[in-house]
Amino acid sequence: NDLIFETKWDCVIVDEAHEGNKTPLAKAVHKNLERSFTLELSGTPFNLFEDYEDEADIYTWDYVMEQQAKYEWDQNNFGDSNPYASLPKLSIFTYHLDKEFINHQYVDIEDKAFNFREFFRTYDNNEPNFSLRGKFVHEKDVWDFLNLISKKDRYEEHQTNFPFSTDYYRDNLRNTLWLVPGVQEARALSELMKEHDVFSQFDIINVAGSGDNDSENIEALEK
Repeated sequence: NDLIFETKWDCVIVDEAHEGNKTPLAKAVHKNLERSFTLELSGTPFNLFEDYEDEADIYTWDYVMEQQAKYEWDQNNFGDSNPYASLPKLSIFTYHLDKEFINHQYVDIEDKAFNFREFFRTYDNNEPNFSLRGKFVHEKDVWDFLNLISKKDRYEEHQTNFPFSTDYYRDNLRNTLWLVPGVQEARALSELMKEHDVFSQFDIINVAGSGDNDSENIEALEK
């Protein structure tokens, strides 16, 4: 370790820099590392932006850019081997939920984005009503959200691309990974999905924390 701190480094590269990079220990390490440059790598750098006010210090390379480079490589680099050729096709779908769920609490003013943390917020253990603890604060809206993304189109020719709105989509999305803000939120969502007409037809496995308190989920986690 002494050699690390005695050496003046040209560049220090921090991978997954959003993970634990601002703890007291991490700050102490950075403070004592002498270097000319620092490169912080992250796929979700939201807690790092405040350290870089100059946009020139931030370089973005995302999935969309990667796919674009793949399909435009021959046009822009004729004759050279395409390093992105082996990448699978990536489809990204976005949905405007702000029009479906009108609540000022769901709008993140700073990022002008839908606030999923508030949308999926649960009652904590300080809630006086014991029956509400661990339940969604906006349970009706979460239930409506599940209905929305699984609602069958009333028209013969489908007008919607919601992921579970047709039998075809459901058959192709039999294995999906859902990310929510926390362990308690995952447990609350799992409970609702198991009660839902559509999602109860799937095997719901909660892998957040210790999962759900049922034998089937524990057995699935062990597998």
